[in-house]
Amino acid sequence: MLPETKKREVLNLVQKRLVRTRELEARGLSRMQLRKLVDQGVLQKAQRGLYTAPNAHVDAHVSLAEVAARSPKAVICLLSALRFHELTTENPSNVYVMLPVGVQRPRMSNPQLEVSWASPNAYRAGIQEHLISGVKVRITSPAKTVVDCFKYRSKVGINLAVEALRDAWRKKKASADELSKIARLCRMTNIMRPYFESIVALTKRTNSPTSRPPSVIGSKQSPSRAGRLHSCHRGSEPLSRRSSGSIENERL
Repeated sequence: MLPETKKREVLNLVQKRLVRTRELEARGLSRMQLRKLVDQGVLQKAQRGLYTAPNAHVDAHVSLAEVAARSPKAVICLLSALRFHELTTENPSNVYVMLPVGVQRPRMSNPQLEVSWASPNAYRAGIQEHLISGVKVRITSPAKTVVDCFKYRSKVGINLAVEALRDAWRKKKASADELSKIARLCRMTNIMRPYFESIVALTKRTNSPTSRPPSVIGSKQSPSRAGRLHSCHRGSEPLSRRSSGSIENERL
């Protein structure tokens, strides 16, 4: 029989955040006692190995907290990060995470994961911490998320990457300096430059027709690239022909 004081302690804990099984066990609760608390309605099993209070507020991004609680090395990225930063209207059914090269894929089936691996430097760059359902969740910053979308364009699609870049710039969630720094680190400068220059040119033209767009993300601007943002959406020109160098040879 679990003492009332211990029961209240557990309830106070789960009302604040998601709690892992091992944390409750460290407080002296056995697996059998946890099952009884669930049966009594004191606890609610959110996912395997995670508990919360039955009346707890469910955050819209609770699935990200569930992944972070069970896989501390996972960094939320790509579509999941875009959704968190409000840079897409898509609501991915899977959670997109990034891990350093050499780390095994987390063993979880709910929520399902889309895993990408990156070099240590690229993995560590542009990480922000956010508190979701009481859990510290590591999420790529808006700038890093946009660059990652170009890096993993075969997974998310080039149109989504360009839209994310446009929205991040329009909503002022990523500066040219932030994008340039991370693009260099991830070797995406040549891939991103024509699209970014087109976006900035269109923005400047809308705000002030006589203004000349600045040179951004890398070297001097090339006027001949002004229409590439639109041709990307029409699909009239293969991506491999839109930028200098071999796209397939780009690596982190």
